[in-house]
Amino acid sequence: MKFLSLSFFLCACAFYLMTCNCNKTSVKVLAKEDANTISPLEDSTSISSNISSNSDENEVSKKLDSTESNTSNSASSDFIFSNKSKGCGSFELYKLSLDKKAGLYVTGDSKKLGLSKEYKSFEITKNNLYISIHKFDGKATSFYCDDVADDDPKVLNMWKAVSGKIFAKITQGSINAQSNEMTYRMTLKIESATLKDAKNEIIELKDIIFEEVLVGWIPG
Repeated sequence: MKFLSLSFFLCACAFYLMTCNCNKTSVKVLAKEDANTISPLEDSTSISSNISSNSDENEVSKKLDSTESNTSNSASSDFIFSNKSKGCGSFELYKLSLDKKAGLYVTGDSKKLGLSKEYKSFEITKNNLYISIHKFDGKATSFYCDDVADDDPKVLNMWKAVSGKIFAKITQGSINAQSNEMTYRMTLKIESATLKDAKNEIIELKDIIFEEVLVGWIPG
């Protein structure tokens, strides 16, 4: 009788161990299957990471596409610049305010700066880079990159950059090579800049971009 009870006990133990092993094996198999998919926790984390990544990308995109200036003092309402940028020479870049009565102007030398197809950063005023804002008494549609001065409006005030940082690169080189000029496209972003006029009125610029501007050609 004791022998039968012992045998029954041993059989019961063996059945329990077999059941445990089956369960463990089943869990491992499920884990391998889940490795080729995404568990609910992993999926949630992935979505969260993607949202964060996309938010960062959107934030960068917004900054690169921003065309409005952050200004201080009383000048803030006067300088909301168009997203259209134009240029000439090697290089002069400009964009007009929405009412065309103010202009943001950037000039530099692409060869001296060593511009290439990779972004390079430069400190304003330390690299023969100059940024200015002109305020006119009328519309300045032909003030920049135009050799006809008859219809130019009068400059009422001018602010010059005293500090700041820009990023610039050539996006398309040697578009039209002629004997006296070689046109190309460039993108320049003003990360930040502080400008002052003769009365020390300050204008702060931030995240202004001149994108894919055709330069290298000579007005005339």
